[in-house]
Amino acid sequence: MKVIQIEHLQKAFQNNIILKDLRLSLEEGECFGCLGPSGAGKTTLVRIMIGQLDIDQGRCLVFGEDSRHLSARVYEKTGLVLDEQGLYERMSVYDNLKIFADIHRIEDERITEVLKKVDLLDEADKKACRLSKGMRQRLVLARALLHRPRLLFLDEPTSALDPVSRHLIHHLLLTLKQQQVSIFLTTHNMQEAALLCDRIGLLHEGSMIEEGRIDDIIEKYHNHLALHIELTDHRHLNLDAQKDADDICHYLKEGKILKIHSNEPTLEDIFKKLTGKRLNL
Repeated sequence: MKVIQIEHLQKAFQNNIILKDLRLSLEEGECFGCLGPSGAGKTTLVRIMIGQLDIDQGRCLVFGEDSRHLSARVYEKTGLVLDEQGLYERMSVYDNLKIFADIHRIEDERITEVLKKVDLLDEADKKACRLSKGMRQRLVLARALLHRPRLLFLDEPTSALDPVSRHLIHHLLLTLKQQQVSIFLTTHNMQEAALLCDRIGLLHEGSMIEEGRIDDIIEKYHNHLALHIELTDHRHLNLDAQKDADDICHYLKEGKILKIHSNEPTLEDIFKKLTGKRLNL
């Protein structure tokens, strides 16, 4: 089942085209990572999918509904973690969730359950304004999960977070994937994408320049096998598996190889090759 389906989408602001002929889909239980530097159009794309922005051309369907006219049924199945956290600063962690729970008629027990999931139960009485950045982001994620959504939109959810908070959020998202929750993730963190995403899209100046499974994309641009070899005398050599095959065989026969590693291109390498720019900006 396609949770999201986008075809020939285009969006412009004052004659400045932000998204160009975009096509992508998200299957049930899948995590799709949209990777690109700041200004690539990632946040604009998310705002279109959640109905905050109209499209100029093409179509965007979420749970089969036009993103320009999403029903309450769709929003009830959708959770959001965006840049604007929208927390009630002078209210406690618990009360921030209590307001949301009352609106959606969610039982109080669910608040406690979600606070445990994000490791904030001990902070339940603390005011939001006194939380660290990592705690605030976990509270925003808790609010997004409170109503048991089937689709999560995550816009740079771990940007600038400490390693502990980042690890906790990653673990929680992997658990949600096992529960068949669909996730649309924007990030410029390649390690995060490799850990969480079933498929990724590389977004550059509003165009999806590459899309697919990470391993498949790397294989596509892995034109030759380069090897990094450390010899027993601790010399380091960078060799081509084809051109330097005789030398490699010689070192193997002589028992002189201590370590050997293949040098595959990273997503950063591929993005730079396609655009001339770095991805991690």
